[in-house]
Amino acid sequence: INDGLVLLHEIGHSFGAIHTSDIRAVMAHTINWVSSDWFDPVNHQIIQAALQKELTFENLDTYLQSVSQTIQHSSYYLTDYPEFFYHNLTSGQNRLFARKLRTAIGRKSFVKASDAYGLLLQGKNQQAARLFRNLIYQDPKQAALYYYLSVVGKGAEARNARRVAAQMGFLKASNDAEQGQK
Repeated sequence: INDGLVLLHEIGHSFGAIHTSDIRAVMAHTINWVSSDWFDPVNHQIIQAALQKELTFENLDTYLQSVSQTIQHSSYYLTDYPEFFYHNLTSGQNRLFARKLRTAIGRKSFVKASDAYGLLLQGKNQQAARLFRNLIYQDPKQAALYYYLSVVGKGAEARNARRVAAQMGFLKASNDAEQGQK
């Protein structure tokens, strides 16, 4: 593993970049990049906004709003936004602030994907699967939704969801398939 890529990945986070499941991108989930120091389109926009001081990190709500808008206005579909939003929404804040953050995200499907991810972490797989199915119906182009449905789903539904996520290029699904999972 190239230490320079690890450093670039961490610098990306310091400029607000989020994880992606695109193995070609430096912000990939895992540090097994196969190619370059390339930033995916969403993270390129986030970092560029930070460098131009259009994105600040003074308030978590404005940061989440900016990331949400960047993802919404992009045709890029490999970001792992359910996990990202969940971790930011549950960062130990009080209920009022958590509600403010949920409002800042703006897009209800992003918030619901975060909720579904939380259900997954709590082991409430049936509820999470139901929510991920509904979200896929609303937004079938988001690879993360298929991946997480494959984690909480069962049987053919889980295998099919994993296959779709892998075909879309979702790194976690591809890695799991290589390792013989689900």
